[in-house]
Amino acid sequence: MRFPLFVFQRLFRIRQGIIYVLLIGFCSITVVSKAQQNITFGKGKTTNVTVTSSSNASNQTGIKTLMSSGYLPNKNAAARLLSQATLGTTYADIENVATNGIEKWVDQQLAMPNSFNITNYIQHLHQALADSLRRTNPSKTIANTAVGDYFFDVAWFQGNMTAADLLRWRVALGLSEVFVTSRVSAFDNNPYALSSYYDVLLENSFTNYRSLIEKITYHPSMAVYLTYMNNRATNVDKQTFPDENYAREIMQLFSIGLFQLNLDGD
Repeated sequence: MRFPLFVFQRLFRIRQGIIYVLLIGFCSITVVSKAQQNITFGKGKTTNVTVTSSSNASNQTGIKTLMSSGYLPNKNAAARLLSQATLGTTYADIENVATNGIEKWVDQQLAMPNSFNITNYIQHLHQALADSLRRTNPSKTIANTAVGDYFFDVAWFQGNMTAADLLRWRVALGLSEVFVTSRVSAFDNNPYALSSYYDVLLENSFTNYRSLIEKITYHPSMAVYLTYMNNRATNVDKQTFPDENYAREIMQLFSIGLFQLNLDGD
C-alpha cells in the first residue's frame, strides 16, 4: 500500500490490516505487514519502511520523521519548559532536554527519590547555632536555643538550589498553594511546624490525591492551622461540638468545591 502523508505524527500502528496514520511532512511510505502481526512504526522504529521526501529523495531525509529527530525541542523550547516545570535550572539541564527530549526528562524526574529533607537541614542549622552559643554559655543546647521561622526559608532555598529532583520541588510548591498552611498562625514562629508539613508535600508530590489528603489531614500543622486539633464529638448534654473548619475547607478548597459544576463550568 502507498499513502501520501501530510498531517502531524508521533506514532502510527498497523494492526490486522487497519492503518492509523499520524505523520508530519509531505512524504510517502511503503509498508509491508503480515496477517495477525502487530507492526509499530515511529519513535525510532523503521523496520520494513521506505521513506522518500520531496526535499531530497535520494538521501531519504524524510526518515527523520520516523526517527523522531524533528521532535526534539530546541534550546529555546527546552528553556521554556524548564522555566515552567522547575523553580530554577542550569544551562546543562537545558542542553539535556534539548538533546534527549521532554518525555525522557520527565521520566527521569519522576523516577528520582526525594533527595532533601527540610526538617533535617533545620536541625543541622539549629545544632550549629547551639554549638556556637555554647562557647560563651556552656548550658546551651538545642532544647533551650530558640530559632525563628526564617530558618525554614534558609533550608527551603538550600534544598531548591541543590536538589536534583527539580520537578518534585515545583510540584510541591504548587501543592503548598492549594493545601495551605501559614506561618501567620499559631505556630509561634516555629520553623519545624513549617518544614515538617512541607516535607510531607515533597514526599507525596507524585502520589495520588487520596494518599496526599490523608497525610496532610493527620499532620499536626494542618490541625493547628485549621483549628481541628483536640476536636470533640457532639454532645448536647455537655455542650460540646466539633470544629468543622477543616471539613469545610476540604470541600471548598481542597477538592471540587461546595457544588458540583457542569462540564462547561456553570
